[in-house]
Order: sequence, then structure tokens, then C-alpha cells
Amino acid sequence: MEVPYSDPRYAPLPESSVNAELYYRFKVTPWLELQPLIQYWGRPGGIAQTSDAWVVGLKTAINF
Repeated sequence: MEVPYSDPRYAPLPESSVNAELYYRFKVTPWLELQPLIQYWGRPGGIAQTSDAWVVGLKTAINF
């Protein structure tokens, strides 16, 4: 049986998802901190039909 993805009434049942995050904070100067991060999302939203996702980011902090 084919899944009716184009049907607006179709609502898949959510199951479980996986989320993992790695980050590290670097103090570049006494007033500047950088925090790169990487995240992995397996089955986002708990829906098996969604693709896994990788997210990268960079947080900065300036202290006055």
C-alpha cells in the first residue's frame, strides 16, 4: 500500500527520535568567546519518513 503523502489529511504516527550535540567553548581573548557546535538529528519529530539532519553553528559572546 502506497503512503498518501499528498493527502492533507495524512498524519504519520510519531515514534522516537535521536538528538546528539557536541560543542566546545574557546576563550580567544579576555573579552571574546567562540563556541562552535554540531548536532545530529535522527528521525526528526519522531517520524520515520523524515531524513536525518546535521546542524552546525557558531555562538559568539562578547564581554564588556
